[in-house]
Amino acid sequence: MKLTWDLWSNGSTFFEIREAASNQLKAEVNEQVAQDAVQLDLTQAYENALAAQESLRLARSAVAQAEEVYRIDQLRFKNGQISATDLIRSESDRSTASGNLVNAETQLLVWHLKLQKAAGADLPQLTEHKP
Repeated sequence: MKLTWDLWSNGSTFFEIREAASNQLKAEVNEQVAQDAVQLDLTQAYENALAAQESLRLARSAVAQAEEVYRIDQLRFKNGQISATDLIRSESDRSTASGNLVNAETQLLVWHLKLQKAAGADLPQLTEHKP
């Protein structure tokens, strides 16, 4: 049996060890960056979903108010207290409020799906979502 020992490898082993340690450190840093990015996505989606819920609540309130104003303006128009232009403006405000409600509902669904995705769902599902 013959043993050999390479006394001089031109420092290649030392540099390979340094490179391996550097690669391990890079991998650990990249892992932490990825974890932080996932946490940030999840937090942003959650906060935006909460904001969308509040927007929906406000939009529903605005629709109720616009409906009541329109109802009152219809009565006032029939009694000759306001012009047709005022009634049309009231109807326009009611339509705008309804459009804003649809937008708020859509945004809530979008953020609900984004929240599911950020939480790791493979196939986010639309569910009935009522705040």
